[in-house]
Amino acid sequence: MIVPSSKGCRAGSPDPAIPPKTKRGPATPPYRFNSMSPENRSEMARAKPPRCNDSEGATTARAPRKTGSRDTTGSTFKAASSLRGFASASREIHFGRGCSSLGEWLAFAEAEYARHDLALGQVATTAHDEALYLLLRALGLPLDSGAAVLARPLAAAERSAVSRIFRRRILDRVPAAYLTHEAFLGEHRFYVDERVIIPRSYFLEVIPQLDRWLKKSTAVARAADVCTGSGCLAILLAHQFPDARVDAIDLAPEALAVAKINVREHGLAGRVLLHRSDVFAGVPPARYEVIVCNPPYEPSARMKTLSPEFRKEPRLALDGGKDGLAVIRRLLAQAPDRLTDDGLLLIEVGGLHAAMEAAFGRLKLRWLPTQDGSNCVCLIEARRL
Repeated sequence: MIVPSSKGCRAGSPDPAIPPKTKRGPATPPYRFNSMSPENRSEMARAKPPRCNDSEGATTARAPRKTGSRDTTGSTFKAASSLRGFASASREIHFGRGCSSLGEWLAFAEAEYARHDLALGQVATTAHDEALYLLLRALGLPLDSGAAVLARPLAAAERSAVSRIFRRRILDRVPAAYLTHEAFLGEHRFYVDERVIIPRSYFLEVIPQLDRWLKKSTAVARAADVCTGSGCLAILLAHQFPDARVDAIDLAPEALAVAKINVREHGLAGRVLLHRSDVFAGVPPARYEVIVCNPPYEPSARMKTLSPEFRKEPRLALDGGKDGLAVIRRLLAQAPDRLTDDGLLLIEVGGLHAAMEAAFGRLKLRWLPTQDGSNCVCLIEARRL
């Protein structure tokens, strides 16, 4: 059964069918979408679907072999270029040829994920889970389908649809969430496209526990999500505090257009207000009991080293300036005028734990525990600012 995880940032139990080598993106939680319950994971593993007879497709999907070094006549270069063109055309025609059942396509996709060294972490942490998710979505099958679905034969039109989606994921390196236009945080589904970073955040674990850190006398009437992107964290805050108004803030109008879709789909247009602003600069005066922020925190120099999947996300949502702290500095400068006396500021900072302590240790940062031990969300009390 495929289910979105609501238990924090831990991947599902190990699966022997999962390739051991996976590449993840920039300082992100280890899970996005737990695609199976433990029972169905074991059932799927035991099923061991046969691999499709796709030797021709597999060969044409590989990069062409180098045929020689520099050739002063240019003939080697011309031949290689011709072969590359032929291989590209062939793999468009033959990609996945010979796969007839869902299980055969799953085995084929897992092998291709490993061979092309695809980056994971935006939707799922394993090739098995992501490929199965894409298969079920491409075929319009329930995400809680059991292992029996692996034996399901695919009609010609279905094989074409599956081939198209895997060509885009494997050969074009398009993130899975941009292919299905959805992402999950716990039980909540969000619309996404190339205008926003794909939702992934340790705040899924943190927001339900906020009452533990708020004073007992504090009732959350106003909350803010800075760098809201798709609006996912603002929506989680609104669900957590049903009597609160939430300001969702982002500098990118394209992102706010996506956030508007999600606010509407979650029925929160009356409580979640969208603001285009650089942090709080353009937001009307207000004070909040809770401010959360999952800012861009990748140092600029690291952007060019990211895997292709992550480079397809908006740079504005990832690039945190020279040291990754550019937006965080602006937030900390503006937060004192935006928090109530007992308010809390929470920032997710990825791998910048040491940098945050060096720059802002005087604020007595409190690092909140996460299930995987990364502990990369810091809490700052208003009185410390």
